[in-house]
Amino acid sequence: MQQQQMQYAFSSRVIDYVWFYALVLSELTARYYAYCPPHDYRLYARLRPP
Repeated sequence: MQQQQMQYAFSSRVIDYVWFYALVLSELTARYYAYCPPHDYRLYARLRPP
């Protein structure tokens, strides 16, 4: 019983860390593109079909 509780706590903590990392990464990416707009739109053209 205690082992299962520990495993659940560990998995929830990992999910929290991954969520926080994704949030910070998206925030940094948004700020980078807000301050330094990309001059090369080929990446967007490649990702989004016309």
